[in-house]
Amino acid sequence: MKALSTICTLLLCLSASLPTHAVSSGGAGGPMPRIVNGQAVAPSTPPDLKQARRNEQQAQAMVQKVIAYLREHGPDKTIAEINSPHGPFRDGELYVFLFDGRKEAFCLAHGAYPNLIGKDLRHIRDPDGVLPAIEIMKVGKSRTGRGWVDYRWPHPISHKIEKKRTYVERHGNYVLGAGITREH
Repeated sequence: MKALSTICTLLLCLSASLPTHAVSSGGAGGPMPRIVNGQAVAPSTPPDLKQARRNEQQAQAMVQKVIAYLREHGPDKTIAEINSPHGPFRDGELYVFLFDGRKEAFCLAHGAYPNLIGKDLRHIRDPDGVLPAIEIMKVGKSRTGRGWVDYRWPHPISHKIEKKRTYVERHGNYVLGAGITREH
């Protein structure tokens, strides 16, 4: 029952950031998950979902692209571009997020769920009890400052809870990540 509560809370938290047209028409944000009799009901998968899939190398390359942009344009412009739904840091299911590396899991930018921006994400658990933001920060603050984190998270197109593998890298005072959906 606790896992269902966690899933419902996560879906409701993340769905609050989607455009209202996605609720009624399944528009650009895709169909919304809904709660029926206390259970999360996944929407149908859009037919173009397979075309949106990305791989690990693309996730790493996206993070490197953001780091290069950050070096050239600074944090304010980089954060604005990450948060832009049609910006250069979105590619199919692939998007970037950026945490303040001086704090524990404080989200400064998020390419898929803008309602997470400005929030401490330490307490969000996936259905398996993993605290993704804590694990991401552990990797970012590690000796190497980079690596992979596995957890389950709502897919940015289908909004189904899916296995996710996220590449994380620290750059200065920031911890960045981009993830892909893993095969079941």
